Amino acid sequence: MPRHRPPATALRPELARLRRLNAGMPAATALLPRTVDHRPAQPTLPLGEPPEPVPTSTLADHQARQLATAVTTSLVEVIAGRRPAQQLSAWVSPEVFGLIEKLAISHRGSDIRLRSIRVQTPRPQVIEIAVHLVQRGRSKAAAVGLNIVAGRWQATGLEIALEARRINQVRAVA
Repeated sequence: MPRHRPPATALRPELARLRRLNAGMPAATALLPRTVDHRPAQPTLPLGEPPEPVPTSTLADHQARQLATAVTTSLVEVIAGRRPAQQLSAWVSPEVFGLIEKLAISHRGSDIRLRSIRVQTPRPQVIEIAVHLVQRGRSKAAAVGLNIVAGRWQATGLEIALEARRINQVRAVA
């Protein structure tokens, strides 16, 4: 069994101490004390001001979520062929309506289901929705953008990935 020997520069003779050897031990052993550096690797950082409290859900957030849920559910039902597309005409831009009609033709009768949504309101008149869909047991994704157009909420952007390596999209005009 080879012995590991530290380099000569690693030994500090002034710290070495001797101990009595028992039978079967190597002829000489240099014991160095274990040195533990208790100083932190980084100086203590000063404490800043505590973070601002995150506001709890407001009535506007609740209403945005209700609207997002209703519009997203309707979009999925139209694409799956469970609802007529005309029911959405007032709630979507003409570009989004065209995409939904196209998807409804190609996915009619499919088992697309809405699994969950995440809603954000980055600005007062904008709602962004991240959508998790399930189709034939596989996860799919969509994103919907709602904006106020002529005084009413309207879906002006839609990105949806129902087929492998293909994203159908209509983006909102900012």
